[in-house]
Amino acid sequence: MQTTIKRWGNSKAIRVPKSRLDKLSLLDGVKFEIIREGDHITIKKAEKKKHISLAERYKIFEKEHGKTDYAPGEVDFGKSEGTEVW
Repeated sequence: MQTTIKRWGNSKAIRVPKSRLDKLSLLDGVKFEIIREGDHITIKKAEKKKHISLAERYKIFEKEHGKTDYAPGEVDFGKSEGTEVW
């Protein structure tokens, strides 16, 4: 199949026939990846990523960067200067 790159606003677009998209279940809103290998481009559905909680992210951070002395706390920015509410 051949297709052409066309301007779409400030971007470029490649049109893919509906029959090809239907076979791959690539519907509106489905995320996909574009992989460049030399002068070839591969388009594939993106893998669904599991939601990672903040605690899990912190464990990963500690594992990658070693133990840290980070301790959450409050920061005092001084008295109000305007009409902000603290």
